[in-house]
Amino acid sequence: MSAVTQQSLDEQKDGMGSTLLQGVSGQPSSKQLFRGAVLTAVYTDKKHQETRAKNVVVTGMPVSASCDDKQVVHDLCENELQVTPEITCYRRLGKASESKVQPILISVRFNE
Repeated sequence: MSAVTQQSLDEQKDGMGSTLLQGVSGQPSSKQLFRGAVLTAVYTDKKHQETRAKNVVVTGMPVSASCDDKQVVHDLCENELQVTPEITCYRRLGKASESKVQPILISVRFNE
């Protein structure tokens, strides 16, 4: 078989018009597998960054017996930052200790 014929058998077009090299058996080439792995890693990292961007850590706020952390943080955001957050999740970080104030991890969605 000539080199031109072999090349045409090994090349196939993907949905976006770029050429993908495949072996004779129809299996993806190592180049194609690498490209897929890189794309997966990039999109996973982007999603992770978007999720982390919605988190806020509040430090130095002691535990209050009169109201819960969610209400205190909500009031802090409205009064000091002039934003109205929708707090989706919150919790104290670390072990409870008499000598230290635990920071609060808040996951928010801002209403504009």
